[in-house]
Amino acid sequence: MSRRKNAQATSRKNGGQHAWQRKMLTKLVRDEKAIFRSRDTHAFLQGMDLFDSKPELLLLLTDSRNCGEARLRECLSMITGPESADSIVAPILSNIINPGTLRPLHKARRKMAVVMIYNVPGLIQFLAEDWAKCINLSSNETVCIICQFLIEASLSLVEARCSQDVGTIAKSMKKSTQIDTELSHKLCAILQLVDTPDLKMSSKPKTSANTATAVCWGADLEPPGLRHNNDHPNYRDISLIPTKDELAYTGRSWLPLASGENRCVQDLDQCLLDKNFRLLREDAVGAMRENITDPRPSKVWKNARIIGASCKDVRNPRGTAPLHFLVQVDPHEGKSMNWQRQRAFPPDGLVAFYDDVGKQHIMATIYVRMLDQPGEWLLHSGGPIIGVVFHHDNDVRTALSDISANKDINERFQEIFNVTKENRDIEEITQLKSSFKTYSLIEVSDSFFSYRPVLESLQTMVSVPLSQEIVHIERHHDRPLYLPRTLKLPSDFNSVEVDLDDWSNQSVMQSTTLDESQSRALGMALTSRVALIQGPPG
Repeated sequence: MSRRKNAQATSRKNGGQHAWQRKMLTKLVRDEKAIFRSRDTHAFLQGMDLFDSKPELLLLLTDSRNCGEARLRECLSMITGPESADSIVAPILSNIINPGTLRPLHKARRKMAVVMIYNVPGLIQFLAEDWAKCINLSSNETVCIICQFLIEASLSLVEARCSQDVGTIAKSMKKSTQIDTELSHKLCAILQLVDTPDLKMSSKPKTSANTATAVCWGADLEPPGLRHNNDHPNYRDISLIPTKDELAYTGRSWLPLASGENRCVQDLDQCLLDKNFRLLREDAVGAMRENITDPRPSKVWKNARIIGASCKDVRNPRGTAPLHFLVQVDPHEGKSMNWQRQRAFPPDGLVAFYDDVGKQHIMATIYVRMLDQPGEWLLHSGGPIIGVVFHHDNDVRTALSDISANKDINERFQEIFNVTKENRDIEEITQLKSSFKTYSLIEVSDSFFSYRPVLESLQTMVSVPLSQEIVHIERHHDRPLYLPRTLKLPSDFNSVEVDLDDWSNQSVMQSTTLDESQSRALGMALTSRVALIQGPPG
């Protein structure tokens, strides 16, 4: 009895201590006035471990109303030496990156937490400088979770991919026997830490009697980089939205040749991802260049003026939207248009703003097209109001400056249109319109929304699914693990039972109406993870 009472007392004591640690973590994260002391570090980490729902913990730490980022910084500032990799760094990372938070629903929050931790001053430098000692003193689990963290950070941040410290750690991991080879290989592949071939520029096209050799120009053999401000060796660093310099570039973009002659990535998986990304993006950007250099009249809109900004989601009144700037344009040749049927300015389309000189342009993505805005003065010219999102800080500052310059004119328009139509001064209205800071607006692309999700996915992919068969062209004759050994065919095949480990074309031909080639194709389809079967029909 006394032993049972002691166990119950110990359980109540531990339960009370666990509840206190979790309450302390919640208070530290939610109360900005709470003081974080060095002796609170262990209790803070214990409180993170006690959260049964890791997505709930992730939400608590990344909620902008809380102090999660500040507390993580304070906790990581308690690092004293290589032994802290096991005692502080690994516990934090394992609570951020785990099976519970790896689901797609929590991807955005997990990315926010990874970026918060990566930006803690001195953390990456500490890992790079003391990595040799960390490997010797840390467990295999610690080394693996740090590698997973660096993979997530490298996929999310250009700074991580370009960091010499991250590169140093990745090279050390590649040589270490304490870490899973696949993890270290993924990190090095994302950073492109492989030897690149010596590509020399050729001034003349290559010709060869052998038809298998591709014909290429000097620009094809010049590695990617330095052509313009959006040309990078690592395709993950390329901005999806083309920049002003990129669209103005008149030379040849670097594209991979079918022969692989100008390959700049040695890893086959990464090479295939790189190739698909660059070819698909060039398909979209090439059409944009044509629309800018020689735009169709129906794609050019005059007197585009930035009249305001908003974060309101017009499709969901209770929701929030990214900061978008309200732009109004005049209709073509002053003609009124049926905007309910007009297909111009689709959401997620790209537009370019040109100044009076016709040279400088600002790229923006259309967020929404509004047709039912209150206030007759907004729609007096018959043109719609579109909400656009700018992608560069300089462009945002320019838009804010235009709003300030157009503010007084907008207010005067409101005053004029508040009076009756008979008392409005038409000349003043015309004069006010000419006083706006205006641009020429060109619809650069109305189909980029179909490219963008695919390009984003290619940038976040670490490897190619089924890469052994698709990339390395390795044929595996063993039955896939997800299939049973014996399989009953459908009634169209006389419900015959077949042995996938001992496939017999003769037996299948005798029991069904299939001929030899059909039987062989069926056997390959059932015993291979990837099978390519060519017709004829039937």
